[in-house]
Amino acid sequence: MKHIKLIVSGTLCLLMASCGHQVTASGTPISASQTKTIHLVCDRELDSQEVHNAVKKELTNSGFRVINLEDNTSAQPSGTTLHYRDEWGWDLVTLIRELDIKVVDNNRNTTLSTAHYTQLST
Repeated sequence: MKHIKLIVSGTLCLLMASCGHQVTASGTPISASQTKTIHLVCDRELDSQEVHNAVKKELTNSGFRVINLEDNTSAQPSGTTLHYRDEWGWDLVTLIRELDIKVVDNNRNTTLSTAHYTQLST
């Protein structure tokens, strides 16, 4: 059974190739059989297309249909929405400093899962 929590955690694991980091995650697992469609929203215009594509790929590979939503959409979609925000910095190369992911059930107005990745200072 493929769970959103595992997908979120899997995406965060991709970011842990660097030295110091901290990851927290919590939530309720749901499967593609419970929710077929995920609305994907990046919460800022500056978020990385690379992260967007990685999250979308993980969701698609796990059997979800992914619909991209614009940051400034006024319509609240029904079903499930995955919001993410990424923060980048420089240290000789571009590094991701933070990534926040939140999965929301819009029908019940509840948060299903959250995850946070932080690159610790070296």
